Amino acid sequence: MAQCSAFQLQVIFFMLAIVGYSGLVTSASSKYFMTSWGGLSSLAAMAVKRDETLPRGTHQQNTVTVRLRQSLGGHQHPATVISFSPDGRIVMTASGEKTAKLWDAETGQLKLTLVDEKSVIKAIFSKDENTVATVSKNNTVKLWSVETGQLKATLTTQKAFQWQIGFSPDGQTLLTTSDDKTARLWDAQTGKLKATLAGHKYDFVSAHFSPDGQTVVTSSGWGDKRARLWDTKTGELKWVFSHDQAVNDAIFSPDGQVVATQSLDTVKLWDVRTGQLKVTFAGHQSSIYHMKFSSDGRLLATASRDGTAKVWDIATGRLQNTLRGGNQIARRVAFSPDGQTLAVGYLNEVRLWDVATGQLKATLRGHKEAKKTVLFGTYLDGIEISFSPDGRVLVTTRDKSVKVWDARSGELITTLDDARPPIAFSPDGRVLATAGEKNTVLLWDVVVR
Repeated sequence: MAQCSAFQLQVIFFMLAIVGYSGLVTSASSKYFMTSWGGLSSLAAMAVKRDETLPRGTHQQNTVTVRLRQSLGGHQHPATVISFSPDGRIVMTASGEKTAKLWDAETGQLKLTLVDEKSVIKAIFSKDENTVATVSKNNTVKLWSVETGQLKATLTTQKAFQWQIGFSPDGQTLLTTSDDKTARLWDAQTGKLKATLAGHKYDFVSAHFSPDGQTVVTSSGWGDKRARLWDTKTGELKWVFSHDQAVNDAIFSPDGQVVATQSLDTVKLWDVRTGQLKVTFAGHQSSIYHMKFSSDGRLLATASRDGTAKVWDIATGRLQNTLRGGNQIARRVAFSPDGQTLAVGYLNEVRLWDVATGQLKATLRGHKEAKKTVLFGTYLDGIEISFSPDGRVLVTTRDKSVKVWDARSGELITTLDDARPPIAFSPDGRVLATAGEKNTVLLWDVVVR
């Protein structure tokens, strides 16, 4: 079952304040595709866009090779959840059925099937790899043992719809947010309720643990002009972070010392220890749709409906660069792991920028088989971007297409015509998991030389 993202919810309830861009998106014809499916076995044959001197199912460009390893069968619908365990040994999949499946990432063998009473719409691993949390269509949250597949606990939430779930860094606490305007903290081993975080006026759009797990920051968007910081041990409210307009997102810096809150075209940085405002970033001419810290926490990037992405220096509070990509709305930003490149996602292209100089490095195009959802003149979707953990590979997805790029040169490695979103990298970046045709999940080896 498709779920509205926080971004889409923000657009829906703040659209009257802005006027958007609308353009034509064409559909590309599919490339040739042939396969022999065999449940858990590897694909017997695959004809795709490739160098004919390479083995079938292999895609190579310069020093990067993408090779199909396994096809995981057994779901009755297209996969909506794909994730790796923190150690990369297990792949978890769900497809809106009454099950979540755990697979051996090396062999492709099915390890466990978690059977729920209703369709599973969300599923995540705990950071300690001991527990899986699932959300089903009847809005119940369940905790499962990764080792045995046994049900550990069912969390009672008065049937409130569960917007988000997330584990603390140590895996001992589960955070849930509901449409009853509350967030809850649960013991991840017993399922016992530890604290209820109440005070927001509307349903949640974001909730995040701090890197050390000591605090949680929440925001509810809509018409709520405040984000809130909570103590995870006591459930007590520590600080309230206020804006003049609704707060649509709130995130921690990588070191957990700063919270960034976003409201319309403005971002504010707050000191977690004191609750004091550190700096306000203003300069966009329209709503901000996404923000992201660099991995070292020195920079913050923002993407806006005004067509620009901006890079801000956290230490000085100054604007470092404005990156203008044409007439399309900037929807997504992602720093490379080394912080040297910023990828900005638009409706049907991605641009790679040099963070230090602000110079354009490459423009990635080719996603044309796409439908565009427009509400009050602003589109709600666009290209999604994911760097591999080592930063050598960039994957872009749009509707039913998956493309793999050399993140350094911007050259296309391959179009995986048989692959579909969602996608996930293993923690070491050596395996890419994607949805596939005929309700499969495909595991691809990513070899970097």
